[in-house]
Amino acid sequence: MLKSLENVKLLFNSSKSWYLVNGCTSGNHIAMMTMMTLCRRKFKGLGKMPITPRFLVARDCHKSVFDGLRLTNSAATLLPSGVQDEYKISLGPNIEDIASALTDYDDHQPVFTNHKYCSHKLFILGRYVALF
Repeated sequence: MLKSLENVKLLFNSSKSWYLVNGCTSGNHIAMMTMMTLCRRKFKGLGKMPITPRFLVARDCHKSVFDGLRLTNSAATLLPSGVQDEYKISLGPNIEDIASALTDYDDHQPVFTNHKYCSHKLFILGRYVALF
């Protein structure tokens, strides 16, 4: 297991890696609570009052992200999601909206998840990207 985690760390050029073993809901909650903790440490180190992060989320995000906002007592800026014309399914925010929002809301922590219950999702948190 340790060797596998080291390989993942090298693959994504990250300082640390973990495996999620209890589903995306708990993973989203853990990630958002981690960002809350990191945000508080950052502001405490600056001598400012600890605050909770503001999150940037897609309107069609996984339901657990909204639960995570409640758990962290945080606010969010919602990005609009496109809809596929023929089947009327959500496409998530388009790449231009994401790029613009990352610039416009640079004080927000981005969280983009797939709203469907499937195994692949894009998760962007704290300016880091991982594909699950």
